[in-house]
Amino acid sequence: MVLIGYKKPENAAEATERLRYQIRLNHAINLLVCRQLIRDGADPNTVEGGMTALMWAAQHDNAGVVKNLVALGADPDFKNHAGRTAMIRAVRSGAVGAVQALLDVKVDVNACDNHKKTALMHAACVAGNSLVIDLLLEAAADLEMKNRSGRTALYYATKDSYVTKKLLEAGANMDVRDVADLTVLEYASDEYGGDTPEDKKHLANLTSVFKEEEIRRTTKAFQDAAAKGTSTSRRVIRRAVKAGYNAGQ
Repeated sequence: MVLIGYKKPENAAEATERLRYQIRLNHAINLLVCRQLIRDGADPNTVEGGMTALMWAAQHDNAGVVKNLVALGADPDFKNHAGRTAMIRAVRSGAVGAVQALLDVKVDVNACDNHKKTALMHAACVAGNSLVIDLLLEAAADLEMKNRSGRTALYYATKDSYVTKKLLEAGANMDVRDVADLTVLEYASDEYGGDTPEDKKHLANLTSVFKEEEIRRTTKAFQDAAAKGTSTSRRVIRRAVKAGYNAGQ
């Protein structure tokens, strides 16, 4: 592809400096120009303002450019000063195509930022990000990794009851506690336990999601025990009673 008005840099240093300029343009960045500059010798991992060209491509959901830049030498696991990667930039933007492109080039799906937050945790912070979370779960993102606050992705998923349900069904630990000794529901109560009708409805929905999952897991434990011909453990019975499970139903 011929880029109209593009002038080939004289050397790698000039190419890199022009790449920095493109990155400084922020949302006005021309990713095709970035790609050509890298082809002409620019350092593909040049950082400007905490961003690389690959990070911008991921954030803009330009899957084609993401793959091109990686093929040209951009490191898909490169971290900026905050420890954030192109994947973290992509998931925070809900950039489904870029997330898939990064997974295709075998990015480290469990890479953490400086606060030990994974891409899955960042994705869970964005309400309505279920498609991105589906991709991360399919790529075996770790549900039990904890950040510096001792919180797993499930804590942040409580912003969206549908995403909470998705992580629970994927096997997220319901009984985990953070460094403040808060369970996920206790954390959610602190975050969303306001007096507005919306807050009350959201917290009620979350509580219902946890209750349903508790019943589902207890039911499965009974079924597994029956299939093995073993007696149900006292622990399973206690969980069943706690969940309000009726064995006769």
